[in-house]
Amino acid sequence: MFNFMTICESIKRHWVAVALIGILSVCLGAGVSFVKGGAEGDGSAYTAEAVLYATGYGYDEEAREGGDYNYSYSEAYMMTDLRRLVVSGDVAGKVREEFGDDVELSSPYWFDRETEQQNYDRFVYVDASAPDAETAIEAANRAAALTLEKAKEIIPVSEITLSEEAVLKTGDLKRAADWGIDKIENPNAPEPSGAGISLKVVVVFLFVGLFVSVFGFAAYDILSRKVRSERDIERLMEVPVIADFSNEADRKALADNLRVLMHRNNFSSLCLASPSANDALEEVAKNVLQSGFISKGTVVLSESSDAASQLSQTDSIVLVVKEAAAKGAEIDHALKCLAVSGTPVLGAVFIPRKMF
Repeated sequence: MFNFMTICESIKRHWVAVALIGILSVCLGAGVSFVKGGAEGDGSAYTAEAVLYATGYGYDEEAREGGDYNYSYSEAYMMTDLRRLVVSGDVAGKVREEFGDDVELSSPYWFDRETEQQNYDRFVYVDASAPDAETAIEAANRAAALTLEKAKEIIPVSEITLSEEAVLKTGDLKRAADWGIDKIENPNAPEPSGAGISLKVVVVFLFVGLFVSVFGFAAYDILSRKVRSERDIERLMEVPVIADFSNEADRKALADNLRVLMHRNNFSSLCLASPSANDALEEVAKNVLQSGFISKGTVVLSESSDAASQLSQTDSIVLVVKEAAAKGAEIDHALKCLAVSGTPVLGAVFIPRKMF
């Protein structure tokens, strides 16, 4: 089952693959981010911004001196209408007819850098994106002029003027530039605002890659039902591990420990059993069965047709399990033989793959 220890063991076992998947996820995220940024910015590597300033009807001397003019209500609609006019057919449509279909028009909002809240003002920001800097600047100025002209015709403005002529902008192109802070490039030597790598996209890809790899390998280890550690023996076979055969101290003390267990439970005979022929059963038998035990021999459970019967003729059993030797079906068969025999299992001896 999934738990923290299972996941930790899986990571330890497959850490090289997990690390490689993490690296590939970062590279993939960077590539997708760059390509996506390039696709979104394709044909629009440069962005220029012009600024208009507008006031609504009724904003006169009396209103300035504390009159009843409701500017927040009236001008809120007016500013929205002006921004819509920037991307309308009368403005954006004509600009694209003059400068080409690869020119894009937009009207971003101005945001406070500290609070990240939108600033409400009377400025209308007219952005034009184009493949080259000169076209971007000319298109932005042309769009501002058309917006100025059409606004006087169809929108109730008291006054609308060109506040700032178009200049190239950098940074976040989805918000209006802060000219006193943002880096303004020399129009004669502009720096493109083209595709870049999004750190957010890279982090998301890394998280997904690590999450899938870690839990994927953990699921594989559980479903494959192979013994890869001492904990797997306890988890899959519900038998305590009494010795790691690669540990010299465990190996030397194994016979004495078995003698203590057998004496405590009043057992007189012992049989060594392994789920498969690849479990190095005979190597352990040399160490144990020559130590004065009444031996009932060894049994390879996957190869014996009467394994349960042989196990039932002894007082106790010790399992010998080598790392990744037995398959899931062999482990299942071994568990059935143990259950049918009814003979107590003293414990298991774990043999790492590097031995024998």
